[in-house]
Amino acid sequence: METLAWTLLDGYSIESQLNADGLSFSAFDIVTKTFKMTGAEKLRGKVVGRLGSELRQEYREQNGDKDINLVTGGCYSISLGGAFQVRYSDVFNSRVVYIGSGNVFGRLKGHLKGKLFDFAGAIRGVPLRFHVADLKETDVSHKDLEQALLNKFLTESGGSLPLMNKINAKADVKTKGWPKGWDKPLHKDKGQQIAKWLIQPVSFDAWKGVLDKGVSD
Repeated sequence: METLAWTLLDGYSIESQLNADGLSFSAFDIVTKTFKMTGAEKLRGKVVGRLGSELRQEYREQNGDKDINLVTGGCYSISLGGAFQVRYSDVFNSRVVYIGSGNVFGRLKGHLKGKLFDFAGAIRGVPLRFHVADLKETDVSHKDLEQALLNKFLTESGGSLPLMNKINAKADVKTKGWPKGWDKPLHKDKGQQIAKWLIQPVSFDAWKGVLDKGVSD
């Protein structure tokens, strides 16, 4: 069976995009409190639009000029980049903070403009990375793959879901015989890629399910 191809898009920082406009998250907070919400939303949209363009360009470069905007039945993960992981428990750490599926680029832009922007503000300079799988030419269902990844994370973590996921309503995974590499976003780093810093939220519940609100396939 062929290996499932994942594209890694790494090193994306919303704070760096704000810096390009001479701002920081602290300055953005002041803008939000001082000006009308429409002004803050326009700035947020500008920053996310620029970051989205970079994501599309890198995806093209890695996939023979294919457009990530056409990945309508794909699966993706959102993780911490750089030297950082989330400390889920005394015995389990992971970079992964969210697993999703559907219209990948549309959902990522929705996340970035919404609660993922706020999450980036909470972790400030920590970059984000994204794994993307286009399943169009495979026999793998994107919902099945999303659920299988969540199930494996749940098992390996000893009962925790990724920080920003909530319990998935889909109960059954119909796909049998997964291709090699299907679980690549969950693989642990090796060598110099190993994260050296752990982040633990004050409240895990504060972020649970926030990326699912207001975002459709």
